[in-house]
Amino acid sequence: MVFFFVYSPALVVFRQSILKKYSVSSAVVVQKKAEIKEELTKELTTKEDLIKSEGRLNDKTFAVKEDLAKLEGRLNERITAVEGRLNEILTAMDWKTRIYFLILLFVVLLTNPKALDLIAKLFGLIK
Repeated sequence: MVFFFVYSPALVVFRQSILKKYSVSSAVVVQKKAEIKEELTKELTTKEDLIKSEGRLNDKTFAVKEDLAKLEGRLNERITAVEGRLNEILTAMDWKTRIYFLILLFVVLLTNPKALDLIAKLFGLIK
């Protein structure tokens, strides 16, 4: 079967209107692409911006490291001071504990008659 296309003026006008719409829409697409591309290039950072921000970050990290070193030094000083005070307190407590133990021992020995007999036998005073 063979189809014959009849070109009527209405078909030609319809075809032209479709082509106009297509060309207008493609022009709009191209324009929108250009606008989007321009916006994206404005938003993107350049290499110079990256280098500047990297330099600023390096400066900040260096400053933070210096601050940490200072804080570490201060903490070490405080720790040594506290250690010294604790050693003094423990030494004083050690002497007090020894004295209290000796006092308690003498009290127990002097107040217990069996303990006095035992001590006398140990030292050979009583046979």
